[in-house]
Amino acid sequence: MSFDRLQRDALAVVRERVAQTASCVTPVPIVLTTRNRRAFELSFPPTKEYVRLAIEPRLWLQGRHNVEAGRNAQREQWRMIVTGYHYEVREGRTEAESKQVIAFDWHPDGRSIILMPHVHIHSEGTRLSRKHHIPTGPVSFAAVVRFLIAELGVAPVRDDWQTVLTTNEQGK
Repeated sequence: MSFDRLQRDALAVVRERVAQTASCVTPVPIVLTTRNRRAFELSFPPTKEYVRLAIEPRLWLQGRHNVEAGRNAQREQWRMIVTGYHYEVREGRTEAESKQVIAFDWHPDGRSIILMPHVHIHSEGTRLSRKHHIPTGPVSFAAVVRFLIAELGVAPVRDDWQTVLTTNEQGK
């Protein structure tokens, strides 16, 4: 099999996992953008806008999931390696009026001096602001969606959301 075919197959698996995970909270499709021959971005919604989630007061979600083609440890097959992410949750009556509540980020490409995975939390009346980079380990998109449903009360769109998220968190 050619490199391109193996890479496409590996990318299709990652795209399906991200789409399945997103489908737990929204029917909005995942958009694939090619950054270069081996680097890709999966984003939702397809524009720089946000997806409205099923909860009151209104929450809005935006996500980007960056991957790059690489060989597994045995160099037998291609796989997609996560190279960054941005999952942002906003709150507000309308998207235009919404404000960031929490954002999970990892941008090791050097857009800032903070290169490790981190979270931004906005909390009125405290010293914490969205400018602070609170260290975390890597956070999967499935973990963020589970947090939205289990902790913030977002209504799941799928009945099998727990199975979907568990499967995708385990990478199966």
